[in-house]
Amino acid sequence: MRRFRYLCVLCLVLCLACGCGNDQKDALAQGIEALDEGRLDDAKVCFQGALSTRGGQRYRRMSGAAYRYLGVIAYQEEDFENAERYLVQAAEYSDDKAVLADTYAYLGEIYARTGREDEAIRAWSKSLDKQKDDVLSMKRMFLQWKAGQMTDREAENELAAKFTRGDLLAGRFLAQVYEKEGDEEQAVKLYLEIFEKEKDPKLLLLAAACYGRSGDTEKQMELYEEAEELLEGEDLVKVLIDETAYYEARLEFEQALEKAEKALKAAPENEDLQKEVIFLRTRVNPPGKQN
Repeated sequence: MRRFRYLCVLCLVLCLACGCGNDQKDALAQGIEALDEGRLDDAKVCFQGALSTRGGQRYRRMSGAAYRYLGVIAYQEEDFENAERYLVQAAEYSDDKAVLADTYAYLGEIYARTGREDEAIRAWSKSLDKQKDDVLSMKRMFLQWKAGQMTDREAENELAAKFTRGDLLAGRFLAQVYEKEGDEEQAVKLYLEIFEKEKDPKLLLLAAACYGRSGDTEKQMELYEEAEELLEGEDLVKVLIDETAYYEARLEFEQALEKAEKALKAAPENEDLQKEVIFLRTRVNPPGKQN
């Protein structure tokens, strides 16, 4: 997430400036080093070790940094329960504005991703009270719209103004407002316009979903075909499964088999795909068919 490496250095500087005891200081320094090298398990051990001593405001600052790092690691691992627990502790122990701003920004992300919109708005508001952040401000505004605290027209006007000034994230949000208003055509236009600048295949999938809802499945499949070359992992498999179902429903078994085999290659342990490929092969080459 944003400013993470910068805040690693900032927290360490703040802690060293406090003249903390060597044990806690060393544990934090070693944790930051391990984190920087991608050794997350070692980093967690070090940060936990930085919580093992007690003593006054110096201890609180060091512990606040350790809690924050533990929270960020848990967030990156999508362990949102522990991430929230650590970050709440970090907010209680920290007294630096930049660190608090980032801590509340992470908390807002957790609340937003777990469907707790009101809590996310409050956390992001606390972050913005500590430090100006235009992107976070826009995300908060978009969430306020989703939570019913802004009208569609208010959100549309604000996001359109930001998108006109070149803010592509505002364009993504604006497309979702158009979707809610039922203007699938405008949403597709916006997603594809942003895709030309960012080349993010998920934008193609969002546009494809709009075509699907409006009943234009041919256009939907065209965008799926384009997205295939850019996708990987679960996103690719999901698209290929949807394409398989589309062609199978049209009795175009050769095309369906091609997509199913490609999906199986990407997810060889998927038993449903294994069965689907076997089934489609019997349709392309029925028993007794002369080749």
